[in-house]
Amino acid sequence: MTASSRVYPLPTRFRLLMTLAVVALILASGFASIANLNRVSAQGTNHSLADAVPAGTVMYNEIDLNQDSDQWAKTYELIDRAGLNQIAEQETGSTVDELGESAEQLSITGTAAMVFTDAEALVSYSSTDITASTMDMASDLETAQLPDVPEGLAILIAPDDPDAIAQQFVDITTNDAQNGGVEVQTAEYNGVTITYMEYADGSGAGTATAAVDGIVIIAPRMSDIEPIIDTIQGTTPSLASEDGFSAVADKLGTDNLIFGYMNLDAMVAAAMADPSFADLVDMADIDSMTGHLGYAIYASDAGFHFDSVFVPNDPSLLSASEGFTPSMANAFPADVMTFANANDLYSTGISDMLAGFLGGIVMGMTTYDESTPVAMPTTEEIWASMEPMLGFNPDTDLLQKLDGEWAVSVSIPGLDPETFEVSPEVLFVSGTSDPATLEQTVATVTDLLTQMGAEGSYTQSERAVEGGTLQVLTIDENPAAPVVIEYGVIDGELIISVNGAVDRYLSADEPKLADDANFNAVLDALPSDNVVSVSYLNIEGQVMPLLDVMVMQLNSSFSTLDNDASCGEFATQEEAQVFYDEDPFTNWLLDLDYDGMACEDYFAESMAPESTPESVGDMVHIPAAGTVTWVDSDAMWVSGILLIGE
Repeated sequence: MTASSRVYPLPTRFRLLMTLAVVALILASGFASIANLNRVSAQGTNHSLADAVPAGTVMYNEIDLNQDSDQWAKTYELIDRAGLNQIAEQETGSTVDELGESAEQLSITGTAAMVFTDAEALVSYSSTDITASTMDMASDLETAQLPDVPEGLAILIAPDDPDAIAQQFVDITTNDAQNGGVEVQTAEYNGVTITYMEYADGSGAGTATAAVDGIVIIAPRMSDIEPIIDTIQGTTPSLASEDGFSAVADKLGTDNLIFGYMNLDAMVAAAMADPSFADLVDMADIDSMTGHLGYAIYASDAGFHFDSVFVPNDPSLLSASEGFTPSMANAFPADVMTFANANDLYSTGISDMLAGFLGGIVMGMTTYDESTPVAMPTTEEIWASMEPMLGFNPDTDLLQKLDGEWAVSVSIPGLDPETFEVSPEVLFVSGTSDPATLEQTVATVTDLLTQMGAEGSYTQSERAVEGGTLQVLTIDENPAAPVVIEYGVIDGELIISVNGAVDRYLSADEPKLADDANFNAVLDALPSDNVVSVSYLNIEGQVMPLLDVMVMQLNSSFSTLDNDASCGEFATQEEAQVFYDEDPFTNWLLDLDYDGMACEDYFAESMAPESTPESVGDMVHIPAAGTVTWVDSDAMWVSGILLIGE
């Protein structure tokens, strides 16, 4: 890797890389989704680098760098089908294939892994520091003060040409030393030479690199590399030997572009040892958080899959997550933007979550004697305290009754590209085992709204539909686009609708989501047994048109007209252009939008109209995305796909 032509004093390039890598690693570990599907036969990674990192490693993320593998071949095919190759060429001047070839020319091949071996260091790494450093970098990259990279972070590569990569890492270390005004040093550790630099004033982590048995390592410190050397040499047990890692790796397989693992046991233990975290966690919930998490990204004929699996220490925790047959798509309209469908909303813990949120607000607004500890009220106590004010108990009279199949959707029909007026339709539907109690709760809520609506901020009415009566709340602060909320128990289901979504749900003539080709293509590519929930994103039909309108509005907002009065000194745009080209700096008034074309808006009527920019939807062929959550005998899965068009 050659040194950048732009030299950064402090932070160094490697500290910058490592800090951003930590942020990416933490974020990636929080967004895991999964599947155990038939995949493209590939040469994918076999997690060989897991043999090189010590047991107890808390995070392990591995990527296959072999550009000639079947997985990469399928990836390039999907990128081309999606239209992203064309966009990459427009923006960078190179196709994605050519960018991949550039990586090979730099000897970036084989397998690479980014690991975190120290759970305590990761837990104590302050998210406030990350946020602050990110803001610093956004304002001034060269003077940004980055937090010290936590101990235990390292990058390993098992390349086809270890000597070439090793030399590039030494060059990086040398460049960082020059920028920091210090000397490059070497040290021997168990017969392995470690090349490193560290700041004389101890201002932060430096750079260290070593090569052993065909594996090249780069890290902020020598101490980050030494445990890896011990593992490669066989004096320390490896991550690959641990049962938790093996359980996750066996489930996700080896034919992946990217594979990741997180030791939740180590993370929880470190968090509970840190008072700032321990005080935030209910000890009763700890068992549900322990276990091992893995994720994988791979390509198939259908598209890109992003898969993760959680293997809990106690498989009995999965007994509550029984599968069901999702059916709400048979009634929801086809042109939704987002759709989610699951069973028994109450079992998700929504009551505890809402009560905790409300309890936190109350505690924050109340003054207490700091010398006397105050216990957080229980969920039951919080909801019971609200009953005298509301006339019903939100937990027992509402949330507990949402125990049937439920679904929610958001759509934006009739988007006006001229005014960008958005009138989203939102629909929530839940089955219940006790419609009578829900009907009474609806009546109580209606009475409460009647008492509160004396100031005229909204109007109330009701309308009859097949199967029941809907209460109608019209909020007309903006008379041109009033918000209409309707709610009621219809045919034994609680329905909450915004801006008329309920009508398309109840209409038998409305095209339904279950009959939509893209929705079915997503489901066909995902597991169908023991399903706990389904989610869907309509990219082609709703997201792309919305992006087109947003781009149009942005272009309009930031456009500047080239119609300065000085354009009137010329008979034609061509004359103005010739004069402008003679001295663009002096004649800048002729090109107020700085696009190199003089007075185009002044002479707009006589000029040929500009071609209409190609819409995002015409360029990108990504019809939809979706996930399913499902269970097997000892694990919880979330399987996702980004569907790619033909």
